[in-house]
Amino acid sequence: MGVGFTAVFWLLLCSKSVAFQASHELTVVIDPDKGALSGTDRILLSDVPQDLLPIGLHPRIRIQSLQVNGRPQAAVAGDSGLVVDLSGADRSMPIELILHFDGRFQDEAPVLPVNTDNPGYGVTGTISPRGTLLLGGAGWYPAIDGAVETLRVRVEAPEGWTAVTAGRSTGVATMAGKTVSSWQVDPPAERLALSVGRYTTTASQAGDIETATYLLSDDPRLADTYLKATSGYLSLYENQFGPYPFPKFAIVENFFPTGYGFPSYTLIGGRVLRLPFIVQTSLGHEIAHCWWGNGVRIDPADGNWSEGLTSYVAEHQYQEMDSAEAGRQHRRQLLRNYATIVAPREDFPLRRFTHRYNPLTKVVGYDKSAMVFHMLRQTLGDTAFQAGLRQLYATRLHQKTGWQDVQAAFEAVAGTNLSWFFEQWLDRAGAPTLWLADVQTATVSPKTYRVQGVLRQNPPFYRLQVPVTLSSQTSEAIVTVAIDGPAAPFQITVAGQPTRLAADPETHLFRRLTPAEIPASINKLKRNAPLLVVIPSDHITPEQQQAARTLASALGRREMTIAREKDLDFNQAPTHDLVVMGIPEHPRLKRALQDRVTLHPQGFDLNGEAYRAPTDCFFGVWPHPLSQEHTMAVMLYGNQRHLETIARKIPHYGRYSFLVFAETTNRVKGIWPTASSPLVYDWPSDPPGSP
Repeated sequence: MGVGFTAVFWLLLCSKSVAFQASHELTVVIDPDKGALSGTDRILLSDVPQDLLPIGLHPRIRIQSLQVNGRPQAAVAGDSGLVVDLSGADRSMPIELILHFDGRFQDEAPVLPVNTDNPGYGVTGTISPRGTLLLGGAGWYPAIDGAVETLRVRVEAPEGWTAVTAGRSTGVATMAGKTVSSWQVDPPAERLALSVGRYTTTASQAGDIETATYLLSDDPRLADTYLKATSGYLSLYENQFGPYPFPKFAIVENFFPTGYGFPSYTLIGGRVLRLPFIVQTSLGHEIAHCWWGNGVRIDPADGNWSEGLTSYVAEHQYQEMDSAEAGRQHRRQLLRNYATIVAPREDFPLRRFTHRYNPLTKVVGYDKSAMVFHMLRQTLGDTAFQAGLRQLYATRLHQKTGWQDVQAAFEAVAGTNLSWFFEQWLDRAGAPTLWLADVQTATVSPKTYRVQGVLRQNPPFYRLQVPVTLSSQTSEAIVTVAIDGPAAPFQITVAGQPTRLAADPETHLFRRLTPAEIPASINKLKRNAPLLVVIPSDHITPEQQQAARTLASALGRREMTIAREKDLDFNQAPTHDLVVMGIPEHPRLKRALQDRVTLHPQGFDLNGEAYRAPTDCFFGVWPHPLSQEHTMAVMLYGNQRHLETIARKIPHYGRYSFLVFAETTNRVKGIWPTASSPLVYDWPSDPPGSP
């Protein structure tokens, strides 16, 4: 969240195209016990194009004094910042501003948050005995938008408290009960974030790049793990995109759960930092952001493209590096996420995505966007796609960049107009709906068959290149079907008896899956619909009530009702998602389980294995037995003591259909099989010689 200016001053600033320089010497004193800071900023300005200079500061900051070229000036402050009058200053020389300021930042940071859909939890600035986090948008120091800014930053904190920000560390020293951290920020800086805590620092090198961990406990093994992984990611991305754009990369532990990527460092909550899979996933994602989002910056006026690109070159690429099938399954999951979470009435064009704040915006801005980059790669080919990324990086580093600039970079290397591609994927809400129709088989020779059919789509029509594969008992044939209207006929010839016809079998296209292609999943419970928690017993315990509230909150549900099954209104049930905490008694609810799991008073049977320990817990999701629009889940448990902790964890396994916990640890997770696909046509196992 940034700090804005009044409309008139913003227009004054943006109406000038001349870049000007601002060099800061910033000293900040942090007082954790008082939740406060005080500071001095000496700013040298060159080539200022306007008389009225807006300076970004939060209203929580009070200006104690302001000087312009040594002369005191009254600070003209409003709700959105400070305005300095430079009309009397000599523009032929650098202008010196000196500001003394102080302020309090005491946003409430969560200790153990239930819902993690908004990764910032509304915290922009907090100074406390637990730690300090000041985001760039907190307006905690004088920032001059429109200027090319460099900074020397000096942070004073209590002894043992180290400060981390962007740029290069120029030293940490302790004296007179204070620890002073110094930083030099040379690349043109956007608004800085600042973290301060009782860190144990471990430093290393990855070639010419300084690497470091700042942990809130002394954990050499964890530090070593992250530093080794960081070196590998830096090498990977330098080879792909170009030289790393910052002097360092640091892994900084936060005192509450976050996953931020800032220029030259990532800020990760301690609990998350210690999850074993974070090194293989989120760490690489945040390092990739140093190229995309923090190196090549986002232009909010033209959409946030960086989350999709970063997801594609991180999570998707790691799966592809594992195997082609793992990459396909990853793309398939992105389509499932979209079909499950993004209802057509709630969808919005990708170009309008700015940041994630709930599951729907995450799926559009991360998952759909990643698929758009994958389709661009399929359209251009691997060589041109990689060249386009390098072109984008080389020409837009440290500049605000929008989708139009992304398009221009790829057009430059491809030598073709890509307006059709970007317009259909960025400026429309939704996704194509495709299916195969009129499939017919003819015998060409005793061992050769010709299959013809029609690929169809619903309006609005997309321009697509769809791979279609025909498999036989002895061979395989592939054609690419071009479609830009309601239908495109095709035919394929194959040696051997046909067995399967499949359009887009490798999941290269972004499309809306049909209900038959979507397994029931926990993600389906994250939609904005009323939730009804059903207890199949005569008495609702306090543990059940608390678990129900925790689960609803963790799923992001605003509306939750808890009721005994005996009181269930079957006229109300079809309008709600259901979570049954126990073995359902009503036949219509029991039938929804589809014999995939057997529930007993003493436990449950799943996939041929019996679970009878009193600490075993099952959570599974099925289609709602009374509504096609809603979802039903069943939670079976033996010990109520762990219910709330398990309820807190369930939404983190959103892609899965069922989970098994032993006490509070997940032991089994899986996805129910799907029925069919409109893009697949199967012949009987013993087809006739000719239809």
